Amino acid sequence: MKKLLFVLVSSLLLMHSSYACTCFDINPDILKSLKVKSEMIFLGTVIKSKHWDKKTEARNIRFGKSSTVYIKVDSVIKGDISIGEEIFIYQTESSCSAEYRFGSQQLIFGNKINEIIGLIPEKTEEVNSPIFTDIGHIVKDTIKTHNNNKLFPFLKRIIQTHTVINTNMCRSFDFNSSSYNDVRDLLAKKE
Repeated sequence: MKKLLFVLVSSLLLMHSSYACTCFDINPDILKSLKVKSEMIFLGTVIKSKHWDKKTEARNIRFGKSSTVYIKVDSVIKGDISIGEEIFIYQTESSCSAEYRFGSQQLIFGNKINEIIGLIPEKTEEVNSPIFTDIGHIVKDTIKTHNNNKLFPFLKRIIQTHTVINTNMCRSFDFNSSSYNDVRDLLAKKE
């Protein structure tokens, strides 16, 4: 009976759709595309975490890493930002969200978020996306989210005081990783 139950549960789990983030191998063509599609490219140091959910924030502090962080800009490769500026990194929570260790240096390719729009929960059809959730959806430089959740006032305040960048694990590279070295070497080459 236990074997039958195990097989049944395993089959059900395997039938359930799941999604995982798959990043690309870094090569000159991919890097060129990243450079063109990214408004900002910079090297910075992760200085602190900030999350709209207090329990998540406590977990982030306890483990010393987070996907929503402030990064102090150490050098600018592209974009209208300054050395020493504190940039807030916002990522929709997905399998492609990067978690940054506090104190680590990161090479970030990202795009500025200029606006957050609050949607009435019944009006989610305003968002042209099959993957819309309560945690927000990014369309160009705008986040669209329900205005009755904690994310809306949280990001509204941060956008007023800081530059907010959207990126993900496929567009951020830890200074101590081999992928960072690959990107750095390709960036140094003349086109």
